[in-house]
Formats: sequence, C-alpha cells, structure tokens
Amino acid sequence: MMLHIRLEDPEARTVPVLLERLQTHRSAPSDYLLADPIAAWASAGAGDVDTGMQRLMDLVADAEEAYLRLLGVDAAVVAEAGGSAVHQLGYVLAGVSEHLAAGRGASLEAALVARHLHVRLAVGTSYPLAVAALRALRLLLPEVLSAYDAPAAVPPLVASVAERPLTAYAPYTNMLRGTTAATAAIIGGCDALIVQPYDRLEPESDALGRRIARNTQLILKLESHLGFVEDPAAGSYYLETLTHQVAEAAWAFFQAIEAAGGLRAAIRDGLLQDAVAAHAAQQAQAVDERERILVGATHYPDMEETRTAPPETPVQREAHPLPDAVPPPSRADDPIRPLVRARLAAEVEQVRYRTDQYAATHGHRPQAALLPIGPRGMRAARATFARNYLGCAGFAMQESTGYADVEAGLDAAEKAGADLLVLCSSDEAYRTLVPDLAAARDARGLSQPIVVAGYPQDEISALRAAGATAFIHRQAPLLDTLSRLQTLLGIS
Repeated sequence: MMLHIRLEDPEARTVPVLLERLQTHRSAPSDYLLADPIAAWASAGAGDVDTGMQRLMDLVADAEEAYLRLLGVDAAVVAEAGGSAVHQLGYVLAGVSEHLAAGRGASLEAALVARHLHVRLAVGTSYPLAVAALRALRLLLPEVLSAYDAPAAVPPLVASVAERPLTAYAPYTNMLRGTTAATAAIIGGCDALIVQPYDRLEPESDALGRRIARNTQLILKLESHLGFVEDPAAGSYYLETLTHQVAEAAWAFFQAIEAAGGLRAAIRDGLLQDAVAAHAAQQAQAVDERERILVGATHYPDMEETRTAPPETPVQREAHPLPDAVPPPSRADDPIRPLVRARLAAEVEQVRYRTDQYAATHGHRPQAALLPIGPRGMRAARATFARNYLGCAGFAMQESTGYADVEAGLDAAEKAGADLLVLCSSDEAYRTLVPDLAAARDARGLSQPIVVAGYPQDEISALRAAGATAFIHRQAPLLDTLSRLQTLLGIS
C-alpha cells in the first residue's frame, strides 16, 4: 500500500506540516509527497519557486525515514493543459535533472536525491501512445540519473487517469475512459495507479463512483491478471517501435529545455507553454471538427440529460485550513504565463449548458424538427447525422422516418411547435426542397430558420438565396455552428 499526496504549493510551505503528520500517523508502508514546486508554479502563474526547491532540499537532508519520498515530478500539469505525451516526458526528464542539480547545489549526494524522486504522469485514452510513453520513460530516466552519477534505478512511476478527456455530460462514459487509461498505464509499467471516480466533475462523488474507481483497479489486477506479468507489451513490434519513436522525440524536447537553461528557465521564457499551447490548439481543432470523438459531448449525446449546474473542470474541493505557523505565500513573485487546466469537452459542454439554462428559464427546450424527405437512404443517414450534431447543443428533436413532401413535414413541425426546420435529403433534392419549404413556411406566416443537413458546395449561394439559413455537415465547425444556431433562437 502507498499513500500518495499531491501538493500545489510553489514555495513548499505546507510540506513540513504534512510531513510531521505522516511521521506521527503513519498509515502506509510507503509515503510519497508529490510536492513539485515547479509544477505548482507553472499552474499558479506565480510563486517563489526557488525558495520552494530549497525548502525541499533542506527536508531531504534532514529526513531519515526510508519509506518517505519527498521529491515528486508532476507532469500531469502539462497533460491537463493540453500537452502531448512527448511534452510530459520532456517535463519529467527536465524535472528530474532540475531536482538533481538543486541537490548538488545544496551539497546533497546524488544517490540521496534520487532515492526521494518519484514521478506522476496523467494517462489519457490514446491507448498505444500511453503504453509507449511509460515504457519510453523507463528507457530515458537512467540516462539522466547517470549524468549526475546517481544510481540508474528508475524512480517509482505513478500514473493517474487524466481529467482532460472526461465529460460532465454522459458521465458514465468516463468509466470506459478510466478503464482504458488504467489498462494502458499497467501495461506500460506504472508502479502505482490512481483512477478517478467517473463522476469526478460533480461537486460530490457518490459511493458508486468511488467503488467503480476502486474496482477498476482490482479487476485489472486480479481478474485480468495484469498485475502478474512482468512486461505485457514486450515483443509487440508496433509498441516497441512506437516506444522508441516517443523516446527519441521526448529526448529532443528535453534537450531543447536544457539548452534554454533548464526547466525553470524554459518556463520563464515560455518555451514549455508555447509547445503545450500549440498541441492543445490541435486537440481543440480536432474536437471542433469532430475528428476527436468524445462520446456524450461531441458524438451520440443523451438527449434526455440536463444539468442544473455548469460543468466544472476540475471541481474544486473544500480546502482544509493551515496552521498559523505556515507562512503566507508570495503570490506576486516570479510571475509567468501559467499552464491552464482545461477539459477537451469544456467548450462544447458550455454551449449545451446554455440551452439547459434557456430551458429552465423559459419552461421549454428549443426543438429541431428533422424533415427526412426524398431518397430513403440519404434522408435516413442525414437525419441521423443531424440528430447527433444538433443534440450536442441540447436541442430537443422532433423526428420521423420520412415525409412525402414539405407540406407534410411542415404540418408535423408546426404541430410540435418546432423552432428549427432541418431538411434531411440528398444534395440534388435540395434544389427544389429548400425553395418549396421556404415558400410553404412563409405562406403559413411562420419564421423558423431552415437548416440543411449537408453541404452541396456548388449550390450554397443559390440555396441561401432560396431560404436556407445554415448548413450542418462534417466540415462545419461544431462550436461556431451551434453557437450561431443558438443566437438565432435567442439563446445567449
């Protein structure tokens, strides 16, 4: 059993207090204090990180308990801000180097510093990449340790399921994300595993969430027998090749950080933040273009689900008061551009939450009438696409297997009180369906916007002139398209 505690304090002010409590109330054979002043500083955007590092080295010099590890390198701050596996590994290697250099500056033996080191990585749902990243780290860490004449034994690797891919809507899908990440972490060779409850984003995780998180680990260990195999990925050509590719890229990024003067200097210069921001932008674009699938958020939304509180990322738990003896932080010291934690689904979930707020205020949910007309195969496919696409904004759906003509479809939409008219047909059929639907709508004195499911590129201008207001299709940016439709419906 291992007790693993993460501290977000650039100045390591709270470490002595917690260390004293651990020493007097020991509850586990191994205690890891993940007190990474650099990660806390990068997350907070300010703080006396140099003093924090010095305080840690002083504690290491005085610590006599063999079961304690006081020097954590927390790369999860990079992953949760949108960094890649390569960026996480580069941060770990540079962080280990930074701690060993600080120990040398404090006249500590490299072996002593290395004995207190441990690493935390956030593991996402990119299964092969997560496996390869952990295996690559085991190849690279001995290189850094040997450069400081420290024993080449790899420090304990703590893997935690990343919060970045979690969704606040359809939270049960987080069970699958947690299981995928946990399996990858074990196969990759982690020494300890942290699985978050599937309802981590709720103000209070219930008993089921905590039970599933615990049982995920137990099932993988005892029933899947992953805890009884030395290296499950050994011999896989794909994973071995990917491991070496990740290792080469991570080593190059680590060298770039070292060339900038080390991890602290690279953060002050913005090198790390720029790399993370570039990768985060690529991920956000993939989500917006629906190439990165987030079940429940960007694909296959649960139409019946609503929220009464905004989706958080992450939930801030109630803080425990510190003793009066703990000095106050220097919040204005050493300001930097912070690494901001953000979930991939956060923006699209905010769009959906605006619809939930509108429904709560106005007593009804905006409704999209799907009008499948024309060729059966195409109309069914585009109705399914439209349902999933518009459902991401939380719109209610008025559905049918098909209508004989626009008059029949408009009858059903008017009876249901629909707010959007969504034509679902073939590109060729839109040439007549759009003007016919617009004319029938106007003749009845109605004003619902007409949305076309598809993108007949050569006909766009003509269809807009004929009455089409918007087009939804695979290349349509999700956030911008849904936000514009909300604006048309008076949702702000």
